[in-house]
Amino acid sequence: MKFKLPAALLLAATLLHGASAHAGIDDGIAALQQGNFIDAKLIFEEEAEKGNAIGEFMLGVMNEQGFGVERSAEEAVKWYRRAADQGMGSAAYNLSRFYQNGDGVERNLQEAVRYLTLAAEKGHGRAMHNLGRIFEGDDLGAPDLAEALKWYSASATYLTGADRAVAVDTITTLHEKMTGAQIQDGDARYNAWIAAHPPPDRQN
Repeated sequence: MKFKLPAALLLAATLLHGASAHAGIDDGIAALQQGNFIDAKLIFEEEAEKGNAIGEFMLGVMNEQGFGVERSAEEAVKWYRRAADQGMGSAAYNLSRFYQNGDGVERNLQEAVRYLTLAAEKGHGRAMHNLGRIFEGDDLGAPDLAEALKWYSASATYLTGADRAVAVDTITTLHEKMTGAQIQDGDARYNAWIAAHPPPDRQN
């Protein structure tokens, strides 16, 4: 019986499938989409043992969602961390949510920011937007609206469709809370960051 992955996970699986150079990962994602969780888990475990970050990431997904296993935030954190520490942006983004919410790990906003920044540097637009929200708020101390504007602007550059529209609206709302000097500062920070991290369609 074919299993229907949630839309967001299907998109992630498709992107990973396309990026994978390992037939095993392709087979694991196909098994997962077919609802064959046992085979999918075995394949991803085998790939993870080889140090394959995609295999580690997919084990994180299976444990977070309860696909063929009992849901375990602790296990999800373990696998996402392994993949994130290899530089996988999607894993770093997922891991940041656990640190932000204190789910399966002690709540730690500094670690959440660290992993969000790693994800942002890998081009993860939603991570950029989440960084904006953190710096707009006061969980880390006094809000840093210029830093928030930098990250919201970066997310608007990287995101597309409805996600980009949300980012643009967020920038407009944030501007209403900022002084002219703060906006100028935020724009300067954004310009410096985007020059060092241009999206693929802007790279030479």
